[in-house]
Amino acid sequence: MTPNIEFKTKKITICTDFDKDLKLYSLPEKLRLKIVKSKKFEIINFDYNNPMCKEAIIYWGNLIDDKRIKFLKNLKWIHLGSSGYDKIKKKNSISSIKLTRSKGIMSNSVAESVFNFIFIFLRRFDRCSVLRNKKMLNRKKFDIYFDEVKNIKDCNFLVFGYGDISRSFISKLNHFLRKIDIVRESLKDSNINKVNKFYLKKKKKFHYDFVISFLPEKKKYNNFFNLNFFKKMKNDSFFINVGRGSVVNEKDLYISLKKNIILGAALDVFKNEPLKNTNPLLSLDNCLITPHIAGLFNQYWRLQERLFLHNLKNFLSNKKLKNVVYL
Repeated sequence: MTPNIEFKTKKITICTDFDKDLKLYSLPEKLRLKIVKSKKFEIINFDYNNPMCKEAIIYWGNLIDDKRIKFLKNLKWIHLGSSGYDKIKKKNSISSIKLTRSKGIMSNSVAESVFNFIFIFLRRFDRCSVLRNKKMLNRKKFDIYFDEVKNIKDCNFLVFGYGDISRSFISKLNHFLRKIDIVRESLKDSNINKVNKFYLKKKKKFHYDFVISFLPEKKKYNNFFNLNFFKKMKNDSFFINVGRGSVVNEKDLYISLKKNIILGAALDVFKNEPLKNTNPLLSLDNCLITPHIAGLFNQYWRLQERLFLHNLKNFLSNKKLKNVVYL
């Protein structure tokens, strides 16, 4: 149980890692000024070499991990700018720290990014790009892909993970399909068919047109999608990953795409980011790749500001916070 916190006249230090040269990871100056205007707060960028960071009461960002938590000895509240908290491995390290996340803010964006991948594959618009680059873009040349063009209602889906983002995607997919198979430990939704992952391992072949991963970063999921898994998929099926890059064996995926074991893949996340230009997956025209931008959208900071300021106000008055994580 986190004890009540009393704040009197002392200025409260907020430590942030929103200091990158990217709009999604850079704290807007207007928001920074809005917070420090009251003179109750100061906002500093995280830096191991800055002793002021050790005075921080609040951490706001995405890169907090066990090492940073140990360094920031005075932390009382951590607010994550995303929904994932897999960088925090030692649960006892934050037993006296409140932890909140930005649950739901990016859910629609990631879900819509997945649909974007799906419809590109269904209509084979990716083949149009290939034909265009070869200066062969016409209906006659495209005709060889006729049998690969499908409607979404005629497809079978297998979804891994059932967190906030996955649920947002599935709720939208339900507009097209009655049943969706999902791999998750517990599930009560009547419109979803739970599939045991051990059952999948025993299966010789999958009947799914799309396999989509929303899995978080956990040791038990490391390289879960490997050559053995891809060989079980239909040779006209697609794999999509918007969860964590660690769940995919990239070498095995490359082989699967190169040898047409599966028809295509779409990836927004990778084991090592940013993706190197030498990554062999970039050489494949049946692999759609985006640079971890599935959750990006222009209203992020408006929603982030609303959530953070609400929680900041409640934190100061020892009231209930939104999106609390209980580890």
